[in-house]
Amino acid sequence: MPDSVATGAGTSRKNKPLRKSGRRFQSYCYICPGNNKLEDERKPYVLADCDIPFLKGVLEPYARVQYLKGSEISHCDAARADALVVRTRTHCDERLLGGTPVGLIATATIGHDHIDSEYCSRHGIAIATAQGCNARGCCNTSWRPSRPSQSGTNGRPQTEPWAS
Repeated sequence: MPDSVATGAGTSRKNKPLRKSGRRFQSYCYICPGNNKLEDERKPYVLADCDIPFLKGVLEPYARVQYLKGSEISHCDAARADALVVRTRTHCDERLLGGTPVGLIATATIGHDHIDSEYCSRHGIAIATAQGCNARGCCNTSWRPSRPSQSGTNGRPQTEPWAS
C-alpha cells in the first residue's frame, strides 16, 4: 500500500499523523506535495499588478496569485480576491471594492491617494503602503560626505567628491 493512503484513525501506513483540514482529515501525499488541491484551495487569492518589479514568484508559496495590468483590474476580478497588490494605476474605491471579500490592499507606492481610505476603514479593509521605502535612496542622494580637496575653484575648497 502507498505511503499516502490513509488508514482508519487519522494516520498513514507509516503511522505519520495526517494533516487536519477543517473537520475532516486530509491525506497528504509525501511523494508529490504540489498536487494537494485542498491545501492550495485554502491559500488566499491575491490579485496583483503585473508591472510591479520583482514581485513574480514572491507570493506564490503563500497564496494563489493572478497578475493583471493595474489599470485593467475590474470589480469582477476583485470579487474573488482576498487581497490586492496594486500601484497608483488601480483606483481602489467603492466601485471596485463594493461587495467583494477583499480584506487587504497593499500598495507598492509611498502614497495612498488612489485608495479610498474612508471606505476601507468603514468596511474593515486593511491598507499597507511602502511608506519609507525610498528613505535610504533619498538619504544617499541628499547627503554626501564632504572631503575638501586642495585644489578648489575660486579659492574655495572642493566639497563634491565627483567634481574635478
